[in-house]
Amino acid sequence: MPVSYRAKTFFGTPILALRYDGGCEPWYKLDAQGRRKITGSSVVATGQGCRITFANDTDLLDLGRRTHVAFADLPVLGIDMVRDIGDGRLWVLEVNPEGDTWNFGYRGGHRLKKAGGLDFYQQFDALDRCAEALTELCRREAV
Repeated sequence: MPVSYRAKTFFGTPILALRYDGGCEPWYKLDAQGRRKITGSSVVATGQGCRITFANDTDLLDLGRRTHVAFADLPVLGIDMVRDIGDGRLWVLEVNPEGDTWNFGYRGGHRLKKAGGLDFYQQFDALDRCAEALTELCRREAV
């Protein structure tokens, strides 16, 4: 079953970390009589029917922090990762700097919360962490 992760960072501070377990929904095609026939399942962990849970792995959060350093001028990042099943190491697949990665208030975020039954604000006290990160940034830049 495919698995992927997303760490959400705000000025380098992890505010959300999710695990996606895919392969839950089978793929179908129609046979000559119009009946559905299972042909396999998605290799994409975030595909329709995936299971979404919180990820609290220390190495995931650390890689999120370290990745954000390369994009220090961007406030919010969605960092997509996978774990090597052989040695367990995490690898960054892509970094999403657009505003629509903000899972706390846009339509896609509401769908994710509903699908996973998760309260994104609670995992790391996201709003408090954002306030702390902004306070630290203001102090650092004021000098």
